[in-house]
Amino acid sequence: MLTIRVPPTSDAPAWEYLLSHHLPTRFNRTIAIRGRARTYHVCARCSGQFIGLLAWLVAFAALPLMKLSIFDDRVQLLFALLPLPAALDWITQAAGRRESRNSLRVLSGMMLGAAFTDLLASLVLARWTIVLVGLFVLLLYVLALMVSLRISGAWTKVIADHFPGTLLD
Repeated sequence: MLTIRVPPTSDAPAWEYLLSHHLPTRFNRTIAIRGRARTYHVCARCSGQFIGLLAWLVAFAALPLMKLSIFDDRVQLLFALLPLPAALDWITQAAGRRESRNSLRVLSGMMLGAAFTDLLASLVLARWTIVLVGLFVLLLYVLALMVSLRISGAWTKVIADHFPGTLLD
């Protein structure tokens, strides 16, 4: 069973952490949606990913009008590069080099969402070469992020920030 620990100082319902996945001290990294009785927080980068999914659908419908397939090699190269801004934004922020802005989080999340949607669509449509290359590119991104965190010394900071109470002191 999934258990979500809510800090005792927060009045936010536990389900809200599924939308924001940030503690109240980091709500500046979320988009605040004001309701009648309270404010709800949604992760800025994840909001961008949803917009990226919608953008991919628009591109899927529009590219044939330009006599181009979304599965064309040039388009797929673009999708392979789209996660780079999100990766750079996240790693520089996680390493403590700078604090990102929500506008950048949404924009880089949008590009990341379009790339994820492309990989998922390729899987659903059985475009196996694209799926295998996409998974390889994803693996390269993950390895580069892990190596960057390790070299920069930010590995323990990221673990402590994202998984509080899990590091042994």
